[in-house]
Amino acid sequence: MNFSKLNVLLNHLCQNNIIPALQVVLKIDGQTIYTRALGSIYELGTAVTPETQFDIASLTKLFSGILFMQLVEGGKFSLDDSICVNLPDFSGIRTIEKNGHVSGHCNIDNITWRQALTHTTGMGWTRPKTRPSLPTLGAGIHEIYKLPFAYVPGTKVVYSDLPIILMGSAIEKITSLPLDELLKVCLCKPLGLANTSYHRLSLHNVDTSRTAPTEYDTIFRKRRVWGDVHDENCFLMDGVSAHAGIFSTAEDICKLMALYADCLKSDGILRRKTVKEMISLQAEENNDRRGLIWQLSSPVPSSYTYALSDESYGHSGFTGCFAWNDPARKLSIVFLSNDIYNGRENRQLFSWRKEIIGAILDGLYS
Repeated sequence: MNFSKLNVLLNHLCQNNIIPALQVVLKIDGQTIYTRALGSIYELGTAVTPETQFDIASLTKLFSGILFMQLVEGGKFSLDDSICVNLPDFSGIRTIEKNGHVSGHCNIDNITWRQALTHTTGMGWTRPKTRPSLPTLGAGIHEIYKLPFAYVPGTKVVYSDLPIILMGSAIEKITSLPLDELLKVCLCKPLGLANTSYHRLSLHNVDTSRTAPTEYDTIFRKRRVWGDVHDENCFLMDGVSAHAGIFSTAEDICKLMALYADCLKSDGILRRKTVKEMISLQAEENNDRRGLIWQLSSPVPSSYTYALSDESYGHSGFTGCFAWNDPARKLSIVFLSNDIYNGRENRQLFSWRKEIIGAILDGLYS
């Protein structure tokens, strides 16, 4: 293996301030074959290290999804139960709105957890514009209950954080524990993920010296986001939610990805049967192929995952990160960055992801 092409590419991204800070870890069959930490925390003038925590945005769903599926295995949830079985207030008739205009109505009583995990609930996407929209977790959940829908449930695949926020609420309700405590007790401690945690805002205990800053928030914080979660709705839920909020390192996430892949051989953090169902095709639209929580690799040549094997599965995060398992190659890939540091309108990673994956695969066979 020779990852010189990957090294040149990563150097280019950081040295030209395309992406200020990044980490990459690759494992084959659980063994590390490549690790790199590159760039700077500009505010401190210090170099990024393998222990620097990044805001992993929607990669949080990989952790909360495991917590949820562990409870499914324990009989606490059923994927095909209606959400209202666990959250009774999530029921009744809702309007369907497009561009602010009511286009119809739908009954949400039969929306299932399977639809929540495959982004087929009919719920849209919302974030605060000028003021807090989800001021606390409890108030936020009840605000979600009242939101209009974007389309008829079960008819389209449209990515949405809202049903995953509901999933987190249901997890907390059924376990009587907050998500940050569950993460620590059920995953981080037993799996040795020493650099993974939520940053609960009310605790005021974040060490920014080992955290990569993200975007300057022009919406309501009016400052550089550094140490607190970037996602606006999660920020308004004290930094703890199922859809976002976790800070971690590429090494910790790659360890989790490798352990997840091991479940296809034998029961582990989840049962083999559970993992096979999670990474099987559950819903698809316009080549957006969905398992349970996981996105599945795309057969479209323009997709950044096209070069990965057909059975590959992974996820991405808004702040500038992605994680994929390629079972055919026994390969786990994790890329973390603060791509949005220069503003979400200046994000660059989308145009570089395919080249990064290509350089990784070239390195495997060089």
